[in-house]
Amino acid sequence: MGSVTVTKQVGPGEEEQLAVLSSGSHLGEAMLVDESTERAITAKALEKTFVLAFNPAAFRELCEADFELGYHAYRAIALGITKRASSFMNQTAYYKAQTLHH
Repeated sequence: MGSVTVTKQVGPGEEEQLAVLSSGSHLGEAMLVDESTERAITAKALEKTFVLAFNPAAFRELCEADFELGYHAYRAIALGITKRASSFMNQTAYYKAQTLHH
């Protein structure tokens, strides 16, 4: 339920919108895989939004205690990261092609 805007700071007091995530989306999964990952984005609810947050250490503990749950959780994280990376690469290729043709 809800939607979230995802931004990153690009300069003093200046933000760039990266995405608008809708219900069922997830973000911040890199912190669940590697706690040393620096927080690079800001998420702000655009409307009433239900958020489920995990403590990274408790999440890993839960996945280690239940291997089937861990498998499904980390597979979902991997698929999400892969989807985002693929989208980013496609957008980058599109914009690069547009630049080369102008």
